[in-house]
Amino acid sequence: MAPHPSPSALYRTVLLACRAAFRNDAPTYAASKLEVRAQFLAKGHAPLPPHEYERAAADAHEAASFLKTMVVQAPLNPESNAYELRLEPHHANARGNIKPTLAEDVVDEDYDCEGCTTSSSTSTASSTSATTKE
Repeated sequence: MAPHPSPSALYRTVLLACRAAFRNDAPTYAASKLEVRAQFLAKGHAPLPPHEYERAAADAHEAASFLKTMVVQAPLNPESNAYELRLEPHHANARGNIKPTLAEDVVDEDYDCEGCTTSSSTSTASSTSATTKE
């Protein structure tokens, strides 16, 4: 059986994941460090029973893994005034691959939006108005 990582090693693991996830966002990085510290201090300084320690260690590893693979920050490009998303190889879903989600993939066909127009209804409306002007 492998030895359990020390609390300080777990703490460092989560802090390193925070630093990687928020490397270009100082306020968020500072807030994440405070939250990680608060979570570790909430466990107290007394040794935890083995089953609780295993759960706490798993939680720390899960948090670090989530930060590394699921958090992507998109910096603002001042030239285009748009946020640029840069995916890196470590940003992956649970299956280990990256599949972009397109807006049309998440459209709910059953949603009835009053006042919403689709491209087909817009073209119909414009052709109708053009016909009535003749």
